[in-house]
This record gives sequence, C-alpha cells and structure tokens, in this order.
Amino acid sequence: AGYLDRDRPAYRYRAAASRRGENVMSIMNPKLTVREFDECPEGLHQAVCVDVVDKGTKEMYGEVAKPFIQFVYEVDIDGKRYEVRPREMNNTASAKGNLMKHMCQWRGKQMTEEELAATELEKLIGVNCQLQIVHAPRDNGGVFCNIQAIVPPPKGVIKIQPSEKYVRVQDRPTRNGNGHTAPASVPDDDEVPF
Repeated sequence: AGYLDRDRPAYRYRAAASRRGENVMSIMNPKLTVREFDECPEGLHQAVCVDVVDKGTKEMYGEVAKPFIQFVYEVDIDGKRYEVRPREMNNTASAKGNLMKHMCQWRGKQMTEEELAATELEKLIGVNCQLQIVHAPRDNGGVFCNIQAIVPPPKGVIKIQPSEKYVRVQDRPTRNGNGHTAPASVPDDDEVPF
C-alpha cells in the first residue's frame, strides 16, 4: 500500500529486465477488460425493480462500517431486456443520504426519515419506474451505463413484470472459498416465517 509506481516490485523487475535488453510483457492487456454485453441505450425508459442486493458493510474514509445496498432494474425496450444497476448506496434513512434522494425521485414526492425507515425495501421488487439512462466513456473504450434520474411510471401505462431470466442474488448458489459453487441450502418445511 502506498507504493509509487517506480517503487512497485513488478515495475522494478520490468525496468531491470528492460535495461538488460530482455523483452518483458505488459502485466495487463487492456483489450481483455472491455465488457462484452449490450449496454442499455440512452434515453428515458420504463423499468421494473428486480432485486435489492445487500452489499454488506463497508468502511468508508476511516469511518465506522456502514451497511450498503444496490437496486437492480430491468429496462424493457421493444421486448428486449437490459439489466441496469445504480451505484451502491448507504442503507440509511438519513435525509442527506443517497437512498433518500433515490426514493424521493422514484416516489415523485418528498419522504420523511420516518417514512423511509418504515419502508421495506424488499417490497419494491416488481415496482415500476422510469429510468433516464446516460452513457459516459470508459478508459478501455466501453461505456458506463449511468442512471441520471429515476421517476415514477406514467399513469395509464401497462406495467412490466420482472423477467424469469433474472435470478435474485440471494437465490443464487453461493461460492465457497475456492471459487466453486456450493449447493444452495434446503429450506426447512417445518419453519413458519411469522
């Protein structure tokens, strides 16, 4: 941590090998980092929330670890679905938090901290909205597909449903320490959820 490029061991090795006249390959091939899937086109599109992902707790800027979440939306354009994810946001009901801004835009009116704290985010799965998508260039030649705004769906429009292709993150097989998928846990039929 805190290395300058010239102090990194790999840099020193490549520099010494270069001085000896050896041909040394680059560590990273930028062509391999280009994303190979279709990006959602720019514009205002109808969408549906398909997941609310618990991203765990993260320590930011030396502060106390805070819980983070990420919404996942499916945008429907002429029958073709695109998966769109905004940035992760702190799961807090604070009036200054990004979650509050996101929810107020989606709802189309202000919320109080108490209303947001009482909102069960899982119930937003299947709720429609409109997303304003803009593209920003990546360094590697691809594009970031950014959500610039989220607004309520227009009145009188047929609501779209989540596609069956998307599997919620919590329902996917978990990966164990060596990268292989572990079998999903079997629910206990005798357990009553309430």
